[in-house]
Amino acid sequence: MEKVDRRTLFGVAGASLALAACKKVEGGPTTQSELGFYDNEARLSEYKQFGKQPEQEVSNIPESGGKRKPKGFTGSFSPKYCCLVYMKFVDGTFTAKHAYFEIASVNIAEQFTAISSGRDWISPVYGRSEVNFENFGFGSQNKIYFYVDNGDDVLFRGANSIQFNPVDERGSKKALNNAFLNAEEDTTTWPGKTLLTLENWYVNENGKPIPNVTAHPNNVPVSAQRLYSFNILLNMKLLGTSKYFPVIVDPGGGNGTSKP
Repeated sequence: MEKVDRRTLFGVAGASLALAACKKVEGGPTTQSELGFYDNEARLSEYKQFGKQPEQEVSNIPESGGKRKPKGFTGSFSPKYCCLVYMKFVDGTFTAKHAYFEIASVNIAEQFTAISSGRDWISPVYGRSEVNFENFGFGSQNKIYFYVDNGDDVLFRGANSIQFNPVDERGSKKALNNAFLNAEEDTTTWPGKTLLTLENWYVNENGKPIPNVTAHPNNVPVSAQRLYSFNILLNMKLLGTSKYFPVIVDPGGGNGTSKP
């Protein structure tokens, strides 16, 4: 089983924003060389560029098309399920909702349209849906779709939108990431909207499949599970301008609170 540690602290503090003290981003999205990964150990002193990830990133094996594949894993990426993550900033507050669906039957645009309109998810798998990244975990390969419902006011950073951290705010070490790969923007799944997709290959740092503790609760030791710490990196437009500044969303919670 994989799960994001809800004790990981940094980024969005409770219901209010804690903004990164980094250099301003002019004019919205920029190249990968200008926006990079957040380095947790440097405490927001810099952004790590794509391809220069901190040591918690294990995989660096290019596939056809330039995509990465987990180190030590010879299988394929063929998920049965997907996870949809809805996020929105309103008047200094932040809301997140997520749910799980079977890829073969889900209409992703329809699901995000329902949530954007204030309705509920439509028939998630086993009725499984959560708010504010509670129980944000996985028991098999998944494709994750992120959507920020703020138009051009809040933008993804393409391949640099997801950052895994080696430690949490207390200094506790977290799992090395060899599973969540190939973040990229998607403008075709929901025409007129930009989503961010992320592949969860569901393997450990050695490329071995992670046991499903839910399916085998009595046979999977805690040591076989993987607990991660990661951030979502966004650009937010300065009010009344065309300029953007970096924002970090931490699903683990901010400043000791239970909310992202």
